[in-house]
Amino acid sequence: MGGGTWLSLAAQRMLRSIVSMTVALKCYRCGKYTPDGAGSVIPCYAYNQTDLKECHKRDRYCLKYLNEGIVVRDCAYECKAGVHELSEFFCCQEDGCNTASIPLRQEWTVSIVAVFCLVLWMRYLT
Repeated sequence: MGGGTWLSLAAQRMLRSIVSMTVALKCYRCGKYTPDGAGSVIPCYAYNQTDLKECHKRDRYCLKYLNEGIVVRDCAYECKAGVHELSEFFCCQEDGCNTASIPLRQEWTVSIVAVFCLVLWMRYLT
């Protein structure tokens, strides 16, 4: 792969990223979690393609909330992945990404892709 092809692929990827930022994110929205004082939950027992809905433009994350077998899927403006007390929060930023039972954290995905690109760049440009 020559340098021109590499730059062309990088430009295409960047353009797709910019376009995706102007379009609202779509997440599975099933169940309800309200983090007020007691934190009430309406569980999502089953979800399907009709639950994939457009989020508000301000929402940047798809969220999957898990607590003792109760699952809620929704959109969120902010999301802090991890275990908080007895609850697990999974965050992602791609359409329909809040389905997985064991999600691959976005930071790892970005890191793996970055290392792969660096290896290719070093191999073909040196």
